[in-house]
Amino acid sequence: MKKLIDQRNIGGLIIAVSTILFASYLPFQHQIIRFFELTFSSDQHITPHGVRELTSIYFFAVVLLFGIGFILIKAQNETWLSRIKQIFLEEPLCCFEPVRPSNRVILIVSLLTGIFLVINMRLGYLFPSIYPFFYAKDRGMIDLFVPVTMIISGLLLWTAVWRLWKEPEITSHRSFLIVPYLIIMVLFFFDAGEEISWGQDFFRWRTPNVFSGNVENQTNIHNYFNAYFDYGYIALSLVMVVILVSVWLEFNQRFLPFNRLFLPHASLIGLGLLIAFVSVVWYNEQELLEELVASFALFYSLRICICFRSKSLKIRT
Repeated sequence: MKKLIDQRNIGGLIIAVSTILFASYLPFQHQIIRFFELTFSSDQHITPHGVRELTSIYFFAVVLLFGIGFILIKAQNETWLSRIKQIFLEEPLCCFEPVRPSNRVILIVSLLTGIFLVINMRLGYLFPSIYPFFYAKDRGMIDLFVPVTMIISGLLLWTAVWRLWKEPEITSHRSFLIVPYLIIMVLFFFDAGEEISWGQDFFRWRTPNVFSGNVENQTNIHNYFNAYFDYGYIALSLVMVVILVSVWLEFNQRFLPFNRLFLPHASLIGLGLLIAFVSVVWYNEQELLEELVASFALFYSLRICICFRSKSLKIRT
């Protein structure tokens, strides 16, 4: 018991320290950077690129420290460990019958997809010669990733909406699924349109006067808010992950069928945590965050599409 209490105390202390370090960076950024310049830099000067990398390393260490503290607190709780295994590794992909791929496959593939995007971005910075191949405007492979992925995600959701509409006997509460699906589908298509400036990137028309205040002089809305993106993406990504993890851990059996068909599946925990990590460590990598969120949307829609392809679909209400 004493060992268990000591382990929890150590974990709590580590979490407290990591929280203080996280909250202290922005208010004391200048002092922290200056400390590293005097301590580790031979010429006592760190370039802007070095500051950026140092910030990434700092937040990475803080997040890792927090995770270690949390694990130390929870590691001896058998009930918690069993629940984690059930939720994230054994929770059925659909609420009515077994389907493929398994949730473990989704967990692995979605996480590897996110890791690939992160590594690709970092390699692009290390090897500038390959950067245009992936990120050149309108013709780079990754530059088109977000709009294409969002369009595919919207179309996948449409298959579920179509079946719910054509077969009302599936569930008596179909409107509680159709309406959210339609709203999310419209948001996916809207995001895809914004990413390509509603076709201007391809057809090269002159930006209409109504968009004259646009920061990048393009036919879109989101560039009016560029100044807020560094903070907006962090808030959106972190809030999304915190809410989802909270919901997954407190799964309500009463609404289980609805939760399994509307909320993202718990197997996306790996990709979700990666999004949160990038939001904290590389908070100014807007393109990378957009790619990761688009990947999350794709796996979310794919799971729903797979469920509604079942020929014997019947949702109990």
